[in-house]
Amino acid sequence: MATTSTSATRSARLASFLEVLDDPRRYEWDVVHLEIIPEKPPRLAPLPEKLDPRVARLVKTAGFTSLYCHQAEAAALALEGRNVVLSTSTASGKTLAYHLPVIHRLMQDPRAHALFLFPLKALERDQRDAFLSTAARVGLSAEVYDGDTPSSLRAKIRRNPPRVLITNPDMLHVGLLAFHDSWRDFFGHLAYIVLDEVHTYKGIFGSHIAQVLWRTRRICGLYGARPQFFASSATVSDPGRFVSRLIGEEVSIVDESGAPTSERRFVFLQPQLSPNTVASRLFVAGIKSGLKTIVFTKSRKATELITTWVLSEDPDLRKRISSYRAGFLPEERRFIESQLFSGEMDGVISTSALEMGIDVGGLDLCLLVGYPGTIINTWQRGGRVGRAGRPSAVVLIAGHDALDQYFLKHPGDFFGRNCEEAVLDPRNKEVLKRHLPCAASETPILAEEPLIRESEVREVLDGLQEHGQMFQSKVDGSWHSSRRRPHRGVDLRGIGASFAISLEDGKTLIGSASGVRVFKECHVGAVYLHRAREYVVSKLDLKRRNVFVKPGKFNYYTIAQSEKDTEILGAPLDHREFPGFSVREGRLKVTERIVAYEKHRKRGQELIGTIELELPPLHFETVGIWMEIPDEVKEAVQNAGLHFMGGIHALEHAAIAMFPLFALCDRDDIGGISTPEHEQVCRAAVFIYDGHPGGVGLSHHIFGRIEELLSKTRQLVEECPCEDGCPSCIHSPKCGSGNKPLDKQACLAVLTCLLEPEKGMEALKKMETESEQPASESRGSSPTSIRKQTQRRHPIFPEMISSGEKPPKARASTTRRPSSGEGPSATGEPSPKIIPADQRNIVVFDLETQKAADEVGGWKNISKMKVSLGVAYSDAAGFVTYTEETIPELIDLLKSADLVVGFNQIRFDYEVLRAYSRENLRALPNLDILVEVHSQLGFRLSLDHLGEVTLGRKKTGHGLDAIKWFREGRMDLLEEYCREDVAITRDLYRFGLENGFLLYRPRSGPVAKIPLDWTG
Repeated sequence: MATTSTSATRSARLASFLEVLDDPRRYEWDVVHLEIIPEKPPRLAPLPEKLDPRVARLVKTAGFTSLYCHQAEAAALALEGRNVVLSTSTASGKTLAYHLPVIHRLMQDPRAHALFLFPLKALERDQRDAFLSTAARVGLSAEVYDGDTPSSLRAKIRRNPPRVLITNPDMLHVGLLAFHDSWRDFFGHLAYIVLDEVHTYKGIFGSHIAQVLWRTRRICGLYGARPQFFASSATVSDPGRFVSRLIGEEVSIVDESGAPTSERRFVFLQPQLSPNTVASRLFVAGIKSGLKTIVFTKSRKATELITTWVLSEDPDLRKRISSYRAGFLPEERRFIESQLFSGEMDGVISTSALEMGIDVGGLDLCLLVGYPGTIINTWQRGGRVGRAGRPSAVVLIAGHDALDQYFLKHPGDFFGRNCEEAVLDPRNKEVLKRHLPCAASETPILAEEPLIRESEVREVLDGLQEHGQMFQSKVDGSWHSSRRRPHRGVDLRGIGASFAISLEDGKTLIGSASGVRVFKECHVGAVYLHRAREYVVSKLDLKRRNVFVKPGKFNYYTIAQSEKDTEILGAPLDHREFPGFSVREGRLKVTERIVAYEKHRKRGQELIGTIELELPPLHFETVGIWMEIPDEVKEAVQNAGLHFMGGIHALEHAAIAMFPLFALCDRDDIGGISTPEHEQVCRAAVFIYDGHPGGVGLSHHIFGRIEELLSKTRQLVEECPCEDGCPSCIHSPKCGSGNKPLDKQACLAVLTCLLEPEKGMEALKKMETESEQPASESRGSSPTSIRKQTQRRHPIFPEMISSGEKPPKARASTTRRPSSGEGPSATGEPSPKIIPADQRNIVVFDLETQKAADEVGGWKNISKMKVSLGVAYSDAAGFVTYTEETIPELIDLLKSADLVVGFNQIRFDYEVLRAYSRENLRALPNLDILVEVHSQLGFRLSLDHLGEVTLGRKKTGHGLDAIKWFREGRMDLLEEYCREDVAITRDLYRFGLENGFLLYRPRSGPVAKIPLDWTG
């Protein structure tokens, strides 16, 4: 009766929260989709017949008279002596499934040991306690041996190893294998190796773990043991193939769960504010509804920010909630875990550190701040709630990332999609270079060992010998390491030398970095963030691998700029031909040069300046694929007035963004290069390659599914409602060229030509014909956006929101003076005292030009377009019209204003005026409505769209018409058109000032608010 009452109470609390979530009066978010996942009853099976009777009695005493069918099947296979991989959902009881055969074996063989490996230290003690809760009753011991274990206890464990040793791969590598003679008895009687959360051993990490496990098998064989493997995994595609490649042996697969699940509501949310802001508000709402709540973020910084905002909103929650992430002291983590488990803590904001394994008690609500990147990780995090038959909810608060927005538009694809395949390459040559010397230092590598017979391994051995890292015995041909213990120079989590990051005194270590990250994030002048503190890099010592930083407070952040090229090494490994293109797979040499870095203001992301860097080039060899674009496609795209390089660059970004749909990876695992003319391919090509030296098998995996990838990429770009591209489609957060150039329409054109050659070429020819007509010339017609100029819809190139006003911008912002206090502004000029909004001399203005961008050599030459007419409005003078001859008067008016309001004046109008004045107009107190909207939404909206949705007024024409009227001498029509643009801009400003928002209409869903604060 009590259980029923408790369940009813939790259901009522959940319903209360969902009412808050779906309150139509709120404008912070839109509920895009609700999926109700029904409960599922258990499927049970008896205990395996071969299970030792003592173990069976032990299990029954603990309350288990039967097992879920997957537990029974996996345990039975293990009892038969087989290697097993159990791949089922979170909270399905995988731990008990491997405890049973391990306890069985340890009880039957008093000298046997087991090794439990966990990818994170945070899992180890929780799992030790879970094991001892059952096994301690029959006298079995278990201890954790890792970097957090006190040195005195470590020495004791080495002298007398427990029956079950619990550790992580890093400690196995550097603490056990390197000193295996101290662990002789343990390795000589090692019966089981348990690999929990094995799906995390993917990519470059998995390549390292494959070598660590190979070395472990060698040492066990040295002492006469052959351990059996039991792998536990979240649901992945083809777990048997993956684990077999990881351990180097065949495995039996169990992947159908018999565990029950309670009803769960899964909500997709489109935030109108920052996802972090929405998460903090929903977290408080969840706690106040009586729900035990967990928030998962994608970064340490976001974790701390949300915690700060929550406590700022409700300080009384300080003792009831906490943040949780890597970097906390071990005792801090243990305290938080125990508080959650006991129920004394109501909520936690965490990175992925709480995603796996740790039992934190009963949770009711999971908030995901951004799509976690893979289906697997999403269900892992969502699986932290709703245990023990509790109803629960998972809320995905979408970010601007491409996959977030894709699944918001296609929730059916998400819920019907199988989990991704975990990919690794156990023969990565760069990884072999690091582990072969370790293996040889542990015990000489014999010439007859199976691995050594492989040609690629022998090639690595020869290279190591040539560089003096290994040598071969002339007596028996065995291989030896030149160093006694090379283990500490190997980072299992990546490839590349590690750099120490210290304060300038050289005494205080604050962190480390490795690989290309050192060059991109730790160059001189870079702003480096650590635990929410800011530092600037003062020195980079490449020889001694040291980075020196000094603390400070900065109003800007830095972005490294790079150039890349690629060389194809040898003949392609494979190729495929399609009607519209060909794709090849091969070995590549990638060269990246970090050439400069940009400084951007934190507020608005405005570019402050670019500083050149002189750093040595970075080279690495990898495996990749490249799509060869036919010459006729390139020519047709260019003839249609589209930016071909911008198109294939956008294609590269979007394809990489969609890559995680097909394999378990993230952006850092994949690299790309696009080029309009590759000297070896002899035509345009788009390269996608493994982002780790030697390759990890990702590009090989996608080689066989390239059509699927391109189809999903086209769907993503077509459906994104932005005009010129945004983070939800073709922008990349890791683009070395600052997301320039990009052309969304050219991207769609190229993709259609590749997938549907006849249809794509026909559409491009039609666009070419239209672009030759006089109406195609427009001040606002980007050479990359002819489709928007003609204002017609083609079925394969969907019409974007029309904008004939201004060219695409890149990271522009307002340049308003500080809104409070006195002192120097960001430009070094003195700031005036604050003037109340109702007392300001506000000038609203707009310009039209004589020429289109095409006629002056592109948007880089805006200053050559010449003014045809300008209109300004102020309350004092009303509307005033300016011709080219009276532009100095307009500039004087702008300089006299307390605030200049416009629509894209920062990137367009002021560039036009550069031909008439050397004044730094960007330093004026500006409010650029286009930039303000972009900073809130992450994408552009046209003046026409904002005017129609917010004010109910459409523009009277477009940039195409303005140039046409100027050339026909119809200055009356030109002035009327320009004046109306100014009036719409003025009224949008007034509306936003009075209401704190503007309105826009998303591609799907009701009219939404754009929150703005123009009162400062």
